[in-house]
Amino acid sequence: MKELSKEEELYEFGKALSSPIRIGIIKLLIQQDGQNFNELAKQLSITGSAITTHINLLEKVGIVEVETAAGIRGTQKKCYIKEHRFLLDFQKEHTNQNTIVLEIPVGSYCDYKTKATCGLATTEKVIGAFDNPRYFDDPERIYAGIVWITEGYLEYRLPNYIEEDQIVEELQITQEISSEAPGFSENWPSEIHFSINGIHLGTWTSPGDFGLHTGLYSPDWWVYGKNQYGMLKALVINQHGSYIDGQPISPVTIDDLNLTSGSEIRYRISAPDKGPERGGLTIYGKGFGNYNQSILVQIKVNN
Repeated sequence: MKELSKEEELYEFGKALSSPIRIGIIKLLIQQDGQNFNELAKQLSITGSAITTHINLLEKVGIVEVETAAGIRGTQKKCYIKEHRFLLDFQKEHTNQNTIVLEIPVGSYCDYKTKATCGLATTEKVIGAFDNPRYFDDPERIYAGIVWITEGYLEYRLPNYIEEDQIVEELQITQEISSEAPGFSENWPSEIHFSINGIHLGTWTSPGDFGLHTGLYSPDWWVYGKNQYGMLKALVINQHGSYIDGQPISPVTIDDLNLTSGSEIRYRISAPDKGPERGGLTIYGKGFGNYNQSILVQIKVNN
């Protein structure tokens, strides 16, 4: 998957898809990849010069690529699909200058508690073995792209770059998360808890541990039968309270957290060990799931 966030990239991508002819080229290449320019032009009833112009626009944004190959009557240009999944991020380039942005690897937790089923993996391999909590101390955990626990918690110490003259107005933590079932289960509700510095912010119930479809970023060796992707959830704490995706989860405000220059910021995400919605927790980072990000933290400050 290719991510586009710059204004010029988004404009060119939109322009590339604004023509029915170019959409037709993509559809033809999906049906049969590696067609030459003349074959495409004939099927779309357009001239050779026109097909070249259309393909150049698609190539510019990375949807297709062109290769020169030997043919019966000399060389010919063949067109191939280069990328068929794109993520358009309209917010990334316009992040406010008064916002501290951090990306925390999912394996960089400073404390944890868990028992089987549990585990963690990099994009290349499982770290240690499945369902063995002792591997959560393995130094390679920093490279993990996925971490799962059936109960307990993961705690992350967030870097504090707040200046002495700055007042924190909002804290936002965005992460891809799901439940943790043995194997996977689309219907596996799990109550997931969030806290900062020991202050409980609220809960969100994950509907399941999703595995029917392969995660867009999951590596090829991460075979069917394992948890594949989660849901992207935005936890926001501001002057009005605490929210998940805009829905209130508690009255705890940003002032209640007392975040200042030099203060510790410990973020804990946990799954209960009892109760009707005891269903574990999975966190997806880079290289796994449907979103190519780790734990994204944004701290909005006012000088």
